[in-house]
Amino acid sequence: MPTSLLQLPRELRDQIYEYVLISPTHVIEPILLSHPNVKPSRRHYPSSKITPQFRLQCRPAQSLLLLYRQSRGLPEPGQSAECISLSLVRTCRQIHFETLDLFWKNHTFYFHDDIVKNLKAMRQIPSRLISSITLNLSGPANFSTLPKAMKALASRARHGCLRHLSVEIDSSACVMLSTWRDSANTDQQLAYDVLLEHLRSASGGFKNLKVRRMDLWPTEAQILWRDRRDRGNFGLVRDLGLAWSGKLFWKGVLVWEDDGWREEGLAEPVINSDRIGLK
Repeated sequence: MPTSLLQLPRELRDQIYEYVLISPTHVIEPILLSHPNVKPSRRHYPSSKITPQFRLQCRPAQSLLLLYRQSRGLPEPGQSAECISLSLVRTCRQIHFETLDLFWKNHTFYFHDDIVKNLKAMRQIPSRLISSITLNLSGPANFSTLPKAMKALASRARHGCLRHLSVEIDSSACVMLSTWRDSANTDQQLAYDVLLEHLRSASGGFKNLKVRRMDLWPTEAQILWRDRRDRGNFGLVRDLGLAWSGKLFWKGVLVWEDDGWREEGLAEPVINSDRIGLK
């Protein structure tokens, strides 16, 4: 009778690895801890480097899941606090090699704050093992760091395992971009043009990506643009689509792909419940 993990058949070990290391939603939000728990020691000096620590929080696929629940009149789910620990990976050399790619290739990493700071804190090797990233842009603070973020992501795409990149623009950012585009204020117009230029320049570094998408989550007033052909929202989608050169979704509906409109995207949204794991 096996008395240790390594004495179990490989098939059983793989099932245990998946149970321990893979989030049910396959989405991880790495939260950088500002004050790592370090025990006082005589060998520790203030000038010595402390390895940054992260809390790998399991995050529900909120955008599609919330859209599905709203369409069914279901209550909004609460925030999950479940976390993934990589302690098992560091147990011994054999387990390390058996689980090396399992965690990184089966998760989408969700960033909503300074992604450049988080990637640097992860160090080169771990951050280059990430295969899928979702970047949330929710305001001017995130847009200001976009050039460095795109440069860091392009580096992971060229020299690392990054193959899926998604950019989410929430309702407040959609309103802000629409305002910038139609504003008579020179500074706001310049900020809008700079944003588009950063997206265009970043496109060249993402040639290795298999999936490149942008999700816009507008306000209820902006959703009516398909019926009214609102000039501001119509132009916003066109500008972002041309600059991004990938797939662009308007509240879950594909409306732009590569360099042109998707005609079926002009119809009312149809939610694919199978895609988000619900039936």
